Amino acid sequence: MKYGIAIYLSAALGSMGLGGAAAAQEGQVLTTPSQKDTSRIPPSPRPTFGDTSGAYLVTTGIVDADYPVEAWRRGEEGSVAFALSYDSSGRVTGCEIRQSSGSASLDAATCPLLYKRAVIRFDGGWDGQAGTLEKTHVWRRREPDIEVFDLVVAVTIGRDGTATDCEIIAASGQLPRGMSDNFARGDCLPSGQSAPYRDANGEPEERRLKLSFSVEELPLDAP
Repeated sequence: MKYGIAIYLSAALGSMGLGGAAAAQEGQVLTTPSQKDTSRIPPSPRPTFGDTSGAYLVTTGIVDADYPVEAWRRGEEGSVAFALSYDSSGRVTGCEIRQSSGSASLDAATCPLLYKRAVIRFDGGWDGQAGTLEKTHVWRRREPDIEVFDLVVAVTIGRDGTATDCEIIAASGQLPRGMSDNFARGDCLPSGQSAPYRDANGEPEERRLKLSFSVEELPLDAP
């Protein structure tokens, strides 16, 4: 039976100047910053992946779910160097593997996906000259970001709102990597800071809290 993931998180807390003087020669016109001709200033460059010909690869369109099952089962990973031919509208017209990843399955999957999903654009507009782009795609096996786990931690919120004394009370399953790293450093709160708790008179006070996190699998048809 197929399973989905239901997440239960119950937590108490969740950045030109012109320098120097210039002497005018006879017949020379000096331009001040306010008179500077901006018509020749090129537009900001489009995001590229190493290409300088005017065409650039916006995306390969390849996602984690495209990983070939055979390669996944064998634990195969690698980088595939490829060449994409395109027409004046940016449509992919050809694909060739230039350097193998070392996995026949990964190599075979690359070009069909690029034909379907690769997006190519041109600097300065939508149309340009036909040509070829040479790029690399890295096939890397990635596990889901969220696994099934249970975690109970304790943390002290000081009078200044600072979280200290983070302690794992109980844990089971596979914690997400970021969460594991935070707790290993003693960071129970992402920011490390919270608004302080206050007593009945409005005075900040220190409190010790227990936070519980859990993720469990449910049938896909579960409400």
